[in-house]
Amino acid sequence: MTTTIHDNEIDVINKRIKNILSSYIESIIILIIAYVIIVMDILLNFSKKKEVTQELSGKWHYECPLIRINLILSSIEFIFILYLLVLVMKTWNYIYIFKHIKYIGYSLFVWITIGPVINLISYFTYRQMSFSYFIFNYIFDCICYLAILLLFTWDKIYYILINKGDHVEYYFQILKSEICPIHKSCICSCVRNKDDVDLANEYLEMYRFCSKVLVYSGGNFKYIKKNKADLLKFII
Repeated sequence: MTTTIHDNEIDVINKRIKNILSSYIESIIILIIAYVIIVMDILLNFSKKKEVTQELSGKWHYECPLIRINLILSSIEFIFILYLLVLVMKTWNYIYIFKHIKYIGYSLFVWITIGPVINLISYFTYRQMSFSYFIFNYIFDCICYLAILLLFTWDKIYYILINKGDHVEYYFQILKSEICPIHKSCICSCVRNKDDVDLANEYLEMYRFCSKVLVYSGGNFKYIKKNKADLLKFII
């Protein structure tokens, strides 16, 4: 009975590793398709007559053909971010996961509100005012990317500066066995015991082991299937 349970757990882990690998491959394919579409659109419009339109102010300006495909890509980006948000929300209250998962969630909220949403609004609002359209998107894009960068890096930089960059409890969500007498909580970083940290290190070792899904051998990439002997040490 025990062997069957372990076999089932190993099959589940292998299936999830394959799903992660498939997600990486799908992301790469989507990125390649996006670049191909952009390049093809540029080539198809290269020989066409240049489009010059009149702004509301009466001035004339050249309208780049890519502005239309940008609308499509912004819509696809919006749907993609919503999908990522759903995935992040599913793991929001998990334990023994990296704390930056929540920062990814915050980044996605920032990304979707001042990223594709702003691009879609500016397309329908400032399209006939080329300079305003450019400035509007440039400012909000800078704010968006800067906010995402800060959300992803502030804690790493901070803990390195205070010489705690190697302390697992600062970047890994641990379930505390003791309640903090100051904050009356089990999620702050005030009270830690050796068992909590050791267990977190075991999870990190498992993540590191399971992340090795591909090897390059004989001129080909091969998928590494996790065998029973290797995975049992993490399950028992």
